[in-house]
Amino acid sequence: MKAAALIGVLVMAHGGDPAWNEVVEEAVAPLRAKHPTALAYGMADSDALQHAVYDLERRGVRKIAVVRLFLSGDSFLTRTEKILGLKPGAGYKAELAVGNMKDIVMVAPSQESVLLVAHGVGDDKVDRRWRDAMLPAVAAVKKAAPFRKVTAVTLRDDWPEAHAKAVAEIKAFVAEAKGDGGRALVVPYRLYGFGPQSSSLEGLDIVTDDKGLLPDPSVAAWLVAESDRLIKEAGW
Repeated sequence: MKAAALIGVLVMAHGGDPAWNEVVEEAVAPLRAKHPTALAYGMADSDALQHAVYDLERRGVRKIAVVRLFLSGDSFLTRTEKILGLKPGAGYKAELAVGNMKDIVMVAPSQESVLLVAHGVGDDKVDRRWRDAMLPAVAAVKKAAPFRKVTAVTLRDDWPEAHAKAVAEIKAFVAEAKGDGGRALVVPYRLYGFGPQSSSLEGLDIVTDDKGLLPDPSVAAWLVAESDRLIKEAGW
């Protein structure tokens, strides 16, 4: 009987400074314990993806499940499909819609307003999809406590005109939140920290933990569950 082909997992992530990469590595650790796993950092960087595939092949892997650790399932999707030679509709697209507020101190939720802040993109239609994808997280935060207001915004800091509008929107949110002695709680809707976006929030009277979704065991559990789902769907 022919031996079953060894299955591996390729995790795609944006990548960042050493602290950013470290928390991603920690999240991937449980997955590594279950399957041969390789990380490909970068915005669907072809060289990084190729090296990750070679790494898995050298370890005997012949079937690879690709898990994309991006907050938006649309992020670099078309480019990834082209690089990997996958047809549209391939089953690796994934989204995270989780609000992480465990490290922000809530004093009186009824007097506190919560703003989830994501990176966003330049194209207005695509950016709207980013905001729509954040709605489950907004709903989860609303359910967690009786906050005065919960909403989401994209900073779009790589696009000056759109960014200026976003900053104005954030300032208006903070001003409204501060009314009647309220507080503005700002949560980075990113895997880890605000990154370069933090400078856009300087000088604002806000409360934030500057952490994002990681570190959190639920992300590690999601990686394992998502890889298991893909492998099962592929019939491996």
